Amino acid sequence: MIEIIATGKIPSEYRILIDDFIKKTSIYQKISLIELKEIKLKSDESNLAQKIKDETIIALERAKGDIVILDADGDMPTTDEFTELVKKYENIGGTISFIIGGSYGFDHSLIKKYKKISLSKLTLLHHMATLVLVEAIYRAHKIIRGAKYDK
Repeated sequence: MIEIIATGKIPSEYRILIDDFIKKTSIYQKISLIELKEIKLKSDESNLAQKIKDETIIALERAKGDIVILDADGDMPTTDEFTELVKKYENIGGTISFIIGGSYGFDHSLIKKYKKISLSKLTLLHHMATLVLVEAIYRAHKIIRGAKYDK
């Protein structure tokens, strides 16, 4: 099973595309998307550090199985490397949770021990990262099966 845990509400125009990839992927492997509420930032930003820490803790507590953090400082896997990661969890029947941070990212002191990957050298909006991730997961499943997938 694949879980995607994203902090922050995903706008409906992105949700349509994300849900479409989740539906297409679900014939191969169960995939779920969990949207976590983003903690409000005070106007003077005095709670920024606590907001980041709390959002990180909430996401980690919600995750199941092995955890992969989407982070700008993470390894940037090739499509083949990412496919092998997806294949591993499909084969063993385990759960992998991909965690996408909120607007201000993660408390890095809390995510040190987890595997981290980056989808791009660019910083992406969390809902854009979610879309790119579900497409990559779908593509991986097509590659695993040797099925045609438009490039």
